[in-house]
Amino acid sequence: MKLLKLFKSKFFFLLFIFILIGYFSFLNRNHLYNFHYYHLIKNIVTNDHSLKKFYAQFPEGKIQDENKELNLNFDNLKLKWFFRPSYTSPVYPYVLLNDVNKDGIKEVYYASNTEFLYELDSNNGEILRKYKIPFGIFSVKGNLLYEHNNETFFLGTTGQSLPVTVLSLNLSENKIKKNWKKFIHGQFVEASINKIILDSNKFFLISTRDSTFSRGSNNLIDFNGDIKFISDDIVDICDLRPSIANDNAYIIGSHNYITHELSNSIIKKSLFNGDTLWKKKFNHDTGFFTPIIHNKNNENYWIFINDLKNNTVILNGKSGEIVNTLNNVNIEAITSNYIISNYFDENGSHVEFINIDNFKSKFTINHSIIESETITEKFFIFENQNEIEYHGFSFNREEDIIYYKKYLNDLLIQDTQIPLNFLNFNKEKYEYSTRNIMGISKIGDVNNDGKLEIFIKVYDHLLLFESDLTNEVNFDFDLHPLLTQDAYIF
Repeated sequence: MKLLKLFKSKFFFLLFIFILIGYFSFLNRNHLYNFHYYHLIKNIVTNDHSLKKFYAQFPEGKIQDENKELNLNFDNLKLKWFFRPSYTSPVYPYVLLNDVNKDGIKEVYYASNTEFLYELDSNNGEILRKYKIPFGIFSVKGNLLYEHNNETFFLGTTGQSLPVTVLSLNLSENKIKKNWKKFIHGQFVEASINKIILDSNKFFLISTRDSTFSRGSNNLIDFNGDIKFISDDIVDICDLRPSIANDNAYIIGSHNYITHELSNSIIKKSLFNGDTLWKKKFNHDTGFFTPIIHNKNNENYWIFINDLKNNTVILNGKSGEIVNTLNNVNIEAITSNYIISNYFDENGSHVEFINIDNFKSKFTINHSIIESETITEKFFIFENQNEIEYHGFSFNREEDIIYYKKYLNDLLIQDTQIPLNFLNFNKEKYEYSTRNIMGISKIGDVNNDGKLEIFIKVYDHLLLFESDLTNEVNFDFDLHPLLTQDAYIF
């Protein structure tokens, strides 16, 4: 009897939603798309057709979970294991680390264009636990870990199947359980997520891609899942994170695929209410690269942006006015002393270190012999006063070889080749991909022995390399400890 009453109550609730949606859609079809439950019900009725359509872009896209211990030595790097999820698209993931079970070994959390959140044993890559979302897939890089009330949570965003869902999962119990969820507008979240502390309160700042059927939005959500604000402006952001300024504001860009007021602009917005403080219009796309903030002092700061034409534009953070334009500087990141620029010629890919105060070139290194290979998310740097320790990775997809180079300033210390032709990379899935198919997913000390592990994704494989590096790195929970760039600078 109780089951029948429950069925009837759910039936009439869904009927009411359909009637309400139908009424508004009769007045204006665009009203239909404003209802999160319209998209949710559509997924139920069509058995998640949107996700199947997404999968169809990639041949051979469905395979089984797989892991294998390898323990192969390449100079001072040891390839310990690989893991391949049941599905992933041609975008490398960010993984996260945390010792949830308190055994002294950190678990690996992988949720990136997958239907599951995977908890992996960092000793061998085996699955310890996993959690499946009901619709869609987790976003590429829009996830992180956080602690609240003495418990550890995974925050993920789902997309491809609407509505975009912000999902908090409790990792501290025997089974991974949902803590809370919130629907937000937009097509999906790719990388646009950041943690904010505002008046001693903690929040997530999340921005989405724009679409005609669910417009892009900025959202500030607290650790309990309550929304502080949703921006009135439409935004369109993919592989960019909101950069957090030192004056309670954040800096974003926006695509122009669907023209809107903030298209092709750099925008400064208030963290208190999302209001626009200033905006600067450009004649190029501003939605791809994270604006990089360089603090000049406690009050003033510069904003570095890439103009997509191998030039770097510098804005005054307070006013938005252009301070300078650096020609032939393709900015990737900054350190406290240098601007890092990537360029190509017939000899391969090069990294130039430019003095951040006078904009003069200090030295240049050869990242890769492969022409036109960007260094984006394929390097990490340790900076010690005036010395740069550069670790760069590249991948030859014709020969299936990873190249690893280590420099001290411009002096080459190590040049190692790591052949991977014994792995079944399932290359058919990437035949039409324009994305890079290799990138660093995380670096960290997983077993607390004082040495760093390096997680690298190649095609659909996540590889764990054990190194002899003893540098201290602490960003297990986040994309990066600096809130203004995605590069690995320490």
